Amino acid sequence: PGGGRAWQFKHILIRDVAYESVPKEERSRLHDAAGRWLESVARERATEYAEIVAYHADQAHALARELRDPAAEALGQRALVLLLGAARRARLADENRAAYALYTRAADIAEAVDAPLATRVEAQAFAAVKRLHIDGPGAARAELDRALAFARSAGPSEPLVALLVSRLWEMGNRGIDVGAEAVATARATGDHDLVVEALISEAWPYWFAGDMNRCRTMLAAAREYAAAHDAWRHLEYLARRESQVALTVGDFDTFIRCHREWVLTLSTHESKIVRVVRPLFSAYEAAKVAGDFESALQTATEWLRFAPEFGMPGTQALKRLGRALLELGRYDEAVGYLGEALRHQEARGENASFVGETRQVLARAQLGAGRLEDAGASAERAYGEIKDDDPFSRSTTSAALAMVRQAQGKTAEADDLFRRAITAANGYLDVATEARVDYARFLIDQERGAEARTQLKSAYDFYSHPFVARRREAVDALLRRCDEVKA
Repeated sequence: PGGGRAWQFKHILIRDVAYESVPKEERSRLHDAAGRWLESVARERATEYAEIVAYHADQAHALARELRDPAAEALGQRALVLLLGAARRARLADENRAAYALYTRAADIAEAVDAPLATRVEAQAFAAVKRLHIDGPGAARAELDRALAFARSAGPSEPLVALLVSRLWEMGNRGIDVGAEAVATARATGDHDLVVEALISEAWPYWFAGDMNRCRTMLAAAREYAAAHDAWRHLEYLARRESQVALTVGDFDTFIRCHREWVLTLSTHESKIVRVVRPLFSAYEAAKVAGDFESALQTATEWLRFAPEFGMPGTQALKRLGRALLELGRYDEAVGYLGEALRHQEARGENASFVGETRQVLARAQLGAGRLEDAGASAERAYGEIKDDDPFSRSTTSAALAMVRQAQGKTAEADDLFRRAITAANGYLDVATEARVDYARFLIDQERGAEARTQLKSAYDFYSHPFVARRREAVDALLRRCDEVKA
């Protein structure tokens, strides 16, 4: 940034040998000097070089601390300020790996220099949250537990809310008390944007349980609070959740409105990852809802291509790519992508509901590919993984197992499972509708046309909106088949 001459080593080993040959005391001084020089010449590009400046300050402190240099304390205080600044920038930009590394170093230095409690809480809390995003619940759970206990001991704070919200997503409908704690904590901080985030998150356990009326009421309260306090930092999050709930109950006008608002907020988001990757997620969701699986396939493919560039595991893209391929009848390809997604989820220790959901889609793909034995194993395991208090996945796994039982010639068991899939869906009207269509196909195959027509009529009514015309056309095709079979 200084505009002067620059040099570089011809080989990394030459660089390393030269570096190690410099006495540690001198190395500490040079790291400190390099960081301060870069800080002075960066000027308007200071944010761009913040992480490099923080690195030099960190190294200067680490070497001084090792040598028991009296300057170590002051160097540590400087390094801590710089690391936290760079970590916050990385966190807000959703650069998870960079944020995790920076917060982890900050946490270590904060302990060494006996930093204020709030500073230590911030470093430990956000390091744990970012570890969760990178490695999944299995690897991060112990770190999250420690950080949560520490943050609670320090009183209300933004890091505590972040930890509670992270824990909330893992707990499903068991997280009602944690959601309430997040809201109370956010209110105690006086940060209106933080309150909005907590109010949105508090609705998650009710959505998970299928209580859509309660969920819609809570999201409406979050929007009302945001409007009253002009606190719109989490509008993207709010619009996304509102569109999700509207879809669940078949309110497609609201789905379209909220989805458009969601897409609009993405284009101006401060995070490049959000601006680039989330529009692909939103485009996939809209295409899937509309029944346009060719478009869904295209966006999922592009999403997967971007994942490595942003240091993302790509699990969500793999799942959606597999689902689009399944719907398009490209079963063998679907099996490959869904199998890879499942391996990712299991390695990350994800919630059994999320793992079981992927496994039931894999079972459907395996069935389509003619791999009945594999499909049976996947469907049975998925069905066993899901608890009865998870209506969404209890419905989908029941339907998947019913398809397998039909292929095995166990029609009575298949019939019972299809019925269970419909009743288990609870407040998930979209999931119940998909189960009705699956059941209708089974009934047509059994030449029970009148019963199939009853199920399809309900699905036709659910898909009455022009936005889901493709899905209604698919139902129409099945209704015509009803006329071709015996009542």
